[in-house]
Amino acid sequence: LKEFESQALVIKKEAEAIRSQRKMDIPYEIGTMIEVPRAALISGQIAALVDKADGRKLCNFFSYGTNDLTQMTMGISRDDSSAFIPKYMEAGILTD
Repeated sequence: LKEFESQALVIKKEAEAIRSQRKMDIPYEIGTMIEVPRAALISGQIAALVDKADGRKLCNFFSYGTNDLTQMTMGISRDDSSAFIPKYMEAGILTD
């Protein structure tokens, strides 16, 4: 949580400096990749982060890394799981 907040503030500061230097309203959004289960579990907290200086949201979007999430959550790779998951489900080893 602190890592995202600190990096989002660095990005925001740099983006605002560029806007000021170029005297242009350049649109930008800050977000993060959700690739590990812990990040998914705290995603609501990440989404709720605001810049204390102006009250604006720090996180505008998430991008989900489903391959990494699957591997870390289920302990399987989606690259080869199609070869055994149907058999595991049929045998009652994996139920959902």
